[in-house]
Amino acid sequence: MQDARTDRFEAALARWVAALNSFGEAAAVDAAIAPEMAIDRYGFFNNHGRLVERIVGRRDVGRWLALTPREVLFDLPAPIEVVDTPQGPMGEADFRVQAPDLTNIGRWEFRLAEDGRLAWLAHHPGEIDDPVAENLPAGEERWGNAGCAVGHGHGHGHDHDHDHGHDHHHGRDDDR
Repeated sequence: MQDARTDRFEAALARWVAALNSFGEAAAVDAAIAPEMAIDRYGFFNNHGRLVERIVGRRDVGRWLALTPREVLFDLPAPIEVVDTPQGPMGEADFRVQAPDLTNIGRWEFRLAEDGRLAWLAHHPGEIDDPVAENLPAGEERWGNAGCAVGHGHGHGHDHDHDHGHDHHHGRDDDR
């Protein structure tokens, strides 16, 4: 029999997966994350295991999710675990991301806010065969392919009103 704490963590992660698969739909994002949620995104390929990006706050997390290409879907292939740490309970779960020509299993570590929504999540993608190179200069972010490592295009709804014959950089405002 599963305990109430594990149920709480599973419900929070189910809301997170729903937000991912809604491509940033406002109600799904609001149901899943605390307003000041932080995502620590770890790299793949040459940056495997290294923190490459931190996304903080409802606006930026929602924006990141909205850039995920429509053909990318996430799910949970195995039960989550809740472990005790000096900072309090932490959830751990494998995630699966599927896109055309790619299936990848990665790992999430996450903590909950008092209200049961996600307060923090570490996104650790698994190794990817033939990934899009991830060569981010210090301080730059990977907004162009949020949540995945496929393709060189932009997520849905992403339009600069100009051609894309330039290097891409998406800065964020400092009002987090």
